Amino acid sequence: MNTSAPATSDTTQATIENTKVSDVQRMGFLPTYFGPHLMLHGEQAVYSWMRHIAPDYTGGLWEFYELSNGGFYMGIEHERFDVFVPGNGFEGNMSGDAAGIVATIFALDNIISQLYETFDVDYLVEHKYRLIDFSRSHPEAAMITAAID
Repeated sequence: MNTSAPATSDTTQATIENTKVSDVQRMGFLPTYFGPHLMLHGEQAVYSWMRHIAPDYTGGLWEFYELSNGGFYMGIEHERFDVFVPGNGFEGNMSGDAAGIVATIFALDNIISQLYETFDVDYLVEHKYRLIDFSRSHPEAAMITAAID
């Protein structure tokens, strides 16, 4: 699955593409993007946020995606979820891919807010905004934006 989004951080409109990580590359994904010390915390944070925002989520096969702008996210293919974000009142039915983007953004934001005083998490801030840039032209961009606003 390749979903494209225009980059918003520079003046040219470059296309941001996602690429599903192969089975061979999966073991290196979490340490690459969350860092070796936060990889398990990051993975669990995404799963936890998914349980929080999608009550009908009971687990599933997560896919890992790399973005051509250096970002990443985790998503679930071939499923849909009713998503509720109590903090902003969002309610909607989203693909597992879109819900995974939302869960990944929330997880990154949560880790950043918890650890910014004790760890250098600037790289996670960059990953969060790279994912937001990608999400802007995802097929479910309006719903993702409403969920994370």
